[in-house]
Amino acid sequence: MLGYTLPSEFLKTIKVDKIRFYVSAQNPVTWFKYNGFSPELGNQSVSDMGIDNNVYPVSAVYNFGVNVKF
Repeated sequence: MLGYTLPSEFLKTIKVDKIRFYVSAQNPVTWFKYNGFSPELGNQSVSDMGIDNNVYPVSAVYNFGVNVKF
């Protein structure tokens, strides 16, 4: 997570106690030498080990937000 809180001198002029902008990311970039959807094959039985069942790919999650305190 990366965030920035605006300086208090600026906030006094707009009569707000606190404003914070933030961004966070989970799995933003993945590197692997696998040509399928995902190198994680999911929960499998012993007889299915190593078989790609086209599970959903590893997803990237991005969050952006603003916290305002009056």
